[in-house]
Amino acid sequence: MSYVVTGKIETAVALTYISNSLQHGKWSTAPSGTVAAGSSIIFSAENHDGSAIAPQGSATYQAADGTQFTFSFDDPTSEQNSCSTTISNLSGPWNAPTPSYPKGGKTWTVTYYIQRNG
Repeated sequence: MSYVVTGKIETAVALTYISNSLQHGKWSTAPSGTVAAGSSIIFSAENHDGSAIAPQGSATYQAADGTQFTFSFDDPTSEQNSCSTTISNLSGPWNAPTPSYPKGGKTWTVTYYIQRNG
């Protein structure tokens, strides 16, 4: 059984990779480097070969003003996908609307958003 989650970002600010955490699964495309303003893929995670446990983890990126964004994902079952964005050290004019993602499915893409306030 294969579980795959891909993280995409639509951002109004350039970001630099800080860290990641993976409680379950393995990275097929690990978070890294920098993300330019616009739209791009920031990670892809999948379950370990032969494992029925879906991927769960997070990736943290930082804007030049010091604001950090942590993009979390979890697929506890193929019918209960979840994800979120957490902002810390907020120093810029940013907000992170609720990510867009399908609530079910074993292979899914989540789109995280960072927008400028006002």
